Amino acid sequence: MIAVVLLLFAGVPSPSEPAPAYVGDEPCSVCHESEFQSFRRTAMGRTIGRPGGDDVLAGLAGTTEFYSPQVDRHYSVFRRGDRYFHRETQKDSDGRLLYSAEEALSHAVGSGLNGFSYLLRRGDRLYMSPLTYYTRKTRWDLSPGYARGTFSSFSRPVTVECLVCHSGRPNPVPGTVNAYRDPPFLSLHIGCERCHGPGSEHVERAGDGETDPSKLAIVNPARLTGTLRDNICDQCHLRGDARVLRPGKTHLDFRAGEPLDETVAVFSVPLEYQGEAFSGISQGERMRASRCWEESRGALGCISCHNPHAEPEPEQRADHYRRSCLGCHQQESCAAPPESRQSTDPPDDCISCHMPASPLEGVPHSIGTDHRISRFPPKSPASLDELKDRPGGELKHLTGSELTTRTKALAYAQVARFYTQYRQEGFRLLQQAIREYPDDLDLNETLGLIRLRVSQSGESLAAAALLLQKAVDLGSASGVVHHNLARIRLRQGQVQAAVELLRKGIEFEPHHSPASALLAEIYLRSGYPDQARKVAEGALAYNPGDAELRRMLEQVSGDSKSPR
Repeated sequence: MIAVVLLLFAGVPSPSEPAPAYVGDEPCSVCHESEFQSFRRTAMGRTIGRPGGDDVLAGLAGTTEFYSPQVDRHYSVFRRGDRYFHRETQKDSDGRLLYSAEEALSHAVGSGLNGFSYLLRRGDRLYMSPLTYYTRKTRWDLSPGYARGTFSSFSRPVTVECLVCHSGRPNPVPGTVNAYRDPPFLSLHIGCERCHGPGSEHVERAGDGETDPSKLAIVNPARLTGTLRDNICDQCHLRGDARVLRPGKTHLDFRAGEPLDETVAVFSVPLEYQGEAFSGISQGERMRASRCWEESRGALGCISCHNPHAEPEPEQRADHYRRSCLGCHQQESCAAPPESRQSTDPPDDCISCHMPASPLEGVPHSIGTDHRISRFPPKSPASLDELKDRPGGELKHLTGSELTTRTKALAYAQVARFYTQYRQEGFRLLQQAIREYPDDLDLNETLGLIRLRVSQSGESLAAAALLLQKAVDLGSASGVVHHNLARIRLRQGQVQAAVELLRKGIEFEPHHSPASALLAEIYLRSGYPDQARKVAEGALAYNPGDAELRRMLEQVSGDSKSPR
């Protein structure tokens, strides 16, 4: 009964009422102009825009050149008319051009605190450019994912999971990896409804003259209980080491005022395993590990220190956050000598000692504030590689307590990709979960790919094929799944089945060049060079730097036959 009263007071509709619809920011700005204008100047209010707007491209006077020795590629940044472009080229050891490809940029992603990455559109699909401008270092360098070699050229797909926290309302094509309707964003910037919930009913009631906060049908985070309040921030600031969508849910389904765990369950390895660097979106997890949060019994939350509608000016930051600290602590409780406190820059800055900036895991040239609020400066821990060799501890479920075997198994499987000590337990849980949920698409995809990776006999290969085929039959939209099942079918002598799987997989993920390379090779060996050329050229449009596909094009003869 108490929970129902709290939800109604917060403005969340009861299950029997029709759900309010999104209305965008314009109606909000009419009655809340001051909050609206100040929010748009915050980092959260300017996470995406058009290239050349507020991002670094606006200041380009000519062509910018950059060379990355990591991938041996040359890059150019230039403007043509009112559009901005990135170009990638590679030369051989004698300086001769191997290839050159350029793409027009459609969106700039980032607030500029650490940098700007850039999106490009190919048809209805969005990809990330390999080049990012890092504002803290005032330099161009490879984008996240490209620096580690996970992606190359212009082939990193931009998923809804990424865009849901970097834009207002993405407009994806359901059942695809990175296809979007036109326009790709129903609302470009993160807006009011991200934290206050869909506002159609609120606008209607306010327009009718309603003033009672309990009847205005809008979520006020300050009136929510601790967990529901913080879940609004957690949707983007609690990445964890694994995020598992609940069955039937998408990354767009979370609404302010609802438990985040009903949409996605978030997990992490024990904090002591995470090394010195931490994720740029782990603020919620770090805060919950602090003594401040524990002793507040959940009263301390993100909005205890942060006003989402406004940010303090740089010269006011130290004083602003010091006042937040002194809301609970006494000035006299600081054990540091006065001369030490005055030596910080700026002076007497609580944050510089207790929440120091640290490198962000997986994001080059970037730092973030450590929200663990350590009493003493943190010691330098062992390297991340050393930590990953320790025996695995129980994963922490950060968003709730209710767990199915399915959710736990998928979480361990995600974590095991980076922490090898979780692989055995993850495999055990997946085997248990697939018995309980034999028709679960995610379980069949995950266990099938793992079984294929560890297969050492015909029997284990057949087991992998059964799982992957089941995933395809259940409607898998994964090009990786189709590609790997095609590999098995080829080993089994089922060439035509492999061809059909590869064709379908390439439709789902045209950027997945290994599938295109395999299909082109099948056509070439079967005597269909024109079809092989067509497949290779299509794949090179997404990944022009793929040397294997370029070599394949060189092998294609001028003979022409039509495929069966």
